[in-house]
Amino acid sequence: MKSLLLVCLLFSTSIFAQSDIENNSRDFKTINGLLRAVLKGVTNKRGEVRNWTAFRNLFLPTCTFTVVNHNDSLFKPLETFNLDEFIKAVSQDSDEVGYTEKELGRITQRFNGIANVFQGFVGVDAENNKQRGVNSYQLVLFNNRWYVANLVWTLETNGAKFPKELLGIRENK
Repeated sequence: MKSLLLVCLLFSTSIFAQSDIENNSRDFKTINGLLRAVLKGVTNKRGEVRNWTAFRNLFLPTCTFTVVNHNDSLFKPLETFNLDEFIKAVSQDSDEVGYTEKELGRITQRFNGIANVFQGFVGVDAENNKQRGVNSYQLVLFNNRWYVANLVWTLETNGAKFPKELLGIRENK
């Protein structure tokens, strides 16, 4: 019981520490708005610097980002980043060439202030290289706004077929 109380206390402390977040933003009020803002945050034109302050406000400070690489030619099959590491990696990889990520569809399941979202996406760089994949979000609702608690994604590689059910929007409230 003490462990559960400690976890709850730590979670609420990290949420309250985010005093710089504007809770009245439309981006945070709905899951749809939050996911649009995440995709907007990772999208940039060639040479354009993203608004990382706005991007940070979409996530819990303890958020993790994990990519599952099923491509045999990649060095790391599983890689996890904290928020700062993710921003640094994305900046290094795409600030100069540009990158656009668009939603293809999603499945959302919610219960009592938490939500799991599977989102199909297509990513396109400035040279028109395309790659489809799936984002898996864990979201929390706190103080009338949604936060991304964790994000895991993988790409359509090694013969894995893109799930047809992620080519539309379905929501379980």
